[in-house]
Amino acid sequence: MYNSTSGNNNTAVGTYALYSNKANSRSTAVGFDAMYWSDDRITGRETHSTTVGYEALKGSSKPANNTGQYNTAVGDGALINATSGCYNTACGTGTLLNNKTGYNNVAIGVDACKEADSYNNTCVGTSAGYVGSFTSSTSLGAYAGILSSPFTNCMALGYNASVSANNKVVIGNTSVNSIGGFAGWSNFSDGRFKKNVREGVPGLEFIRFLRPVIYSLDVTALNADQCKNLNEERGDGRPAKIISQEELDGIRSKENLTYSGFIAQEVEAAAKKIGYDFNGVDAPGNPNDYYGLRYGEFAAPLVKAIQEQQVEIEQLKAEN
Repeated sequence: MYNSTSGNNNTAVGTYALYSNKANSRSTAVGFDAMYWSDDRITGRETHSTTVGYEALKGSSKPANNTGQYNTAVGDGALINATSGCYNTACGTGTLLNNKTGYNNVAIGVDACKEADSYNNTCVGTSAGYVGSFTSSTSLGAYAGILSSPFTNCMALGYNASVSANNKVVIGNTSVNSIGGFAGWSNFSDGRFKKNVREGVPGLEFIRFLRPVIYSLDVTALNADQCKNLNEERGDGRPAKIISQEELDGIRSKENLTYSGFIAQEVEAAAKKIGYDFNGVDAPGNPNDYYGLRYGEFAAPLVKAIQEQQVEIEQLKAEN
């Protein structure tokens, strides 16, 4: 508190802690250079910030620009470059390291949410949300995060889980081979909030173009492609994606499994062939995203196909 003048209710412990503070109040800084640049020269202003750790919430700009409030930084270098960001919580070495103006972020774990300078993010776990510029997103688990950027409203749940598009949720990594619980998944389907309801779902016309296949997954190639995208983002020499021996064993086990289903690109082509805007295909949202299928959406055209067949059966019965 070397430059303190009118500030009050502050606590500073450590060399250069709250060094530049003059008028700000109600802050606690513990550690070398903690909140070094904290002072926006507004008399009586209350920062309500708490920092513990070497250079935590130090600030990367001159004092007049360091206007952040209600921040909590615990750990070496936590929120070290913050200037005007508010309502952030950073716990762990290097957490929210490059956040300057972002707000409403929570980062817990070494290097969590290290690169992002944005808002409304929650990253919990070692290197969770390490790369990318994203907003209103959640990464829970070691190395869970966003494959590319900038994305919004994403969620990666689990160790090494990766998201590659806006408005997307991914549960688990490429080694996971079972996701479930003790009840079926329920999709929102309230008729009070559905409009433009009409007939027109194709049945046999669509189903006859589908090709059911048996296949196995090349998880190794998928991981390599994901790591390629991460390398493009990081460029700092660090491993793009840490894969444990247990996960490698899981990958080998998963690659030995046999699946039955469809190929998304073929389903998309079949729907386009008959002019059907089929929402069962989850098409890539960007060059780094992947195709997916929502198998539950096949129920409507399958039901329609059975209904059409039943009409034909009834006609043939009448004729006989």
